[in-house]
Amino acid sequence: MAYWGYAYTSGPNYNKPWEVFDKDDLARTLERCHEAALAAYKWSQRAGSRYTEVERALCDALMYRYPKDSDVRDHNAWNRAYAHAMKGVYKMFGHDLDVVALYVDALMNLSPWALWDVHTGEPRGVAPTLEVEKVLESALNGLSGAREHPGLIHLYIHLMEMSPKLEILIPYADLLRDLCPDAAHLQHMPSHVDVLSGEWRQAVIASQKAIRADNKYFAYTKNAPSFQTFYRCHNYHFGIYAAMMSGQSRIALEMADGLEAAVPESLLRIKSPPMADWLEGFLSIRIHVLIRFGRWHDLLALALPQDRDLYSMTTAMTCYGKGIAYAVLGNSTSACHWQTLFRQFVHTVPHGRRLFSNSARSIFMIAEEMLQGELLYRQALLEQESVDIFDVDAMKIVEDQFEAAFSHLSRAIYHDDHLPYHEPWSWMMPTRHAYGALSLEQGRVEQAAKAYAQDLGIPIMFGLCMDIMSA
Repeated sequence: MAYWGYAYTSGPNYNKPWEVFDKDDLARTLERCHEAALAAYKWSQRAGSRYTEVERALCDALMYRYPKDSDVRDHNAWNRAYAHAMKGVYKMFGHDLDVVALYVDALMNLSPWALWDVHTGEPRGVAPTLEVEKVLESALNGLSGAREHPGLIHLYIHLMEMSPKLEILIPYADLLRDLCPDAAHLQHMPSHVDVLSGEWRQAVIASQKAIRADNKYFAYTKNAPSFQTFYRCHNYHFGIYAAMMSGQSRIALEMADGLEAAVPESLLRIKSPPMADWLEGFLSIRIHVLIRFGRWHDLLALALPQDRDLYSMTTAMTCYGKGIAYAVLGNSTSACHWQTLFRQFVHTVPHGRRLFSNSARSIFMIAEEMLQGELLYRQALLEQESVDIFDVDAMKIVEDQFEAAFSHLSRAIYHDDHLPYHEPWSWMMPTRHAYGALSLEQGRVEQAAKAYAQDLGIPIMFGLCMDIMSA
């Protein structure tokens, strides 16, 4: 079973499916996992071995996940074959909680982060969403010990967090808290529910516990470079977002310090897997924090990274942040300068660079519109202060400038809404917050109310706000 465990844990997972492996990592992983799975299978078939029937079945199923001499371009076929094999194991041993968790995991890896259409609330395409829901709820509601099984709760949170039925997860998040104190990822998982339900304080606490567990693990390994750093960054990411949303600037900035310290340059220089593609984007999060809390002079004081190729996403986002800061401070010339640099550096970012599941390019589409909108708005504001209010033509020009600014901010909202689901959001400063605040500043109360209502996901609130104001 040690061979089985090595093969199982060394392969793909919900956060790192086959399709994001680079060529060398894929070949290396497939060979290593096939050899371990084969060893497990051979040991399970030895005469007189002390394997149980369920262990034999698991070793047999795992062979389908790592086929030998198969077409490496058809790794989805491996996932389907493994899920089908695990279905057979589940039919025989569906009373075994570990088997249930392994079967569900196999199904979910057929459509990672794509089980639901977040816009319609319906199961997405051919994803096995309903089968996963059926299997998990049957176990959680019918099998003894299921609500103390961290794997089942963990997977149930991942299944339902994108669904329109978030409220059913709240008690499961509470069941998972401190269930596995030294497992950082499981300490972190309740924050998925906390963030979506606005429990910012709980999300911060869950992230802090996860970070402490991570620190123990990395102290034990003497900070040996590993892909586990990705999950460490993920914990900081959640904590920073929750602190930003709850107005806790000190915690957000302290966590930004911790995140940056957790990603040494030596780790980013590892070529396979391409650690810079996976991790460098996290280093740009400080820009979001400084903007959220209006730390304009801190933004202006930031230096661009020395190695702008390695830190390409951080470089571009730093230029973005400086552009926003100069625009807000009324220095249009400097804002335009940094906007030009931002656009230049965006083109130097490698195609594979991302922040979790969102590509850098899709994130920069939001930044482009936000920066242009903010710049046009601030320029219009300066014009508004100097123009004669009785000069109809001049006032019309200013109004057109404001309309252009809001048009760009609207496009930023559109791009933000169409990012692939990721929690917390890779664009961490909610686009509707800026749109709503600037709308209010111009007395566009209905426009602001609609934006804030949409941000909360409560369309009825728009009509309710209008009724209150008219009353």
